Amino acid sequence: MFFATLYSQGKKQVTHLHLKIVNVLLKLIKQEQAVNEITMIQYAAGQCRVKRRRKYREIDKD
Repeated sequence: MFFATLYSQGKKQVTHLHLKIVNVLLKLIKQEQAVNEITMIQYAAGQCRVKRRRKYREIDKD
């Protein structure tokens, strides 16, 4: 869903997607997925989650 939304927004702004833009987007998505997977594996292995900074916790409460 995220990629489809991102694609449609990009499609509206440019007449055609350049191969370089697509490669950069895919690279960023893969990096984000890798970070999420590592976090989930560490949490499943028993490691405690890192607490977020106080100001971000307060922002999320609102």
